[in-house]
Amino acid sequence: MRNQIVEFGDVADLTAIVHSLKDVKMVLKRLQDMQSQVVFINKEETLFEWDATSYPTIEALSQDCQPFLALFQAIVDWQKSLRK
Repeated sequence: MRNQIVEFGDVADLTAIVHSLKDVKMVLKRLQDMQSQVVFINKEETLFEWDATSYPTIEALSQDCQPFLALFQAIVDWQKSLRK
């Protein structure tokens, strides 16, 4: 996923920006799913009285995606306003 996020920085084709926006949203959805799994894992660890495992990479990747989401969404909104 990290490679895919890095590739978002190379997006230059504004005609395909809607596709790029969908890709960013898909990556964020997968990261949210992973975070949900982490919550489940941590609950299980609590039941076994183990220390909770942290997964900082998931949060870091999510934060790395946010600027691309904002940028691509702004471009799509701008393109829609031009069509009006």
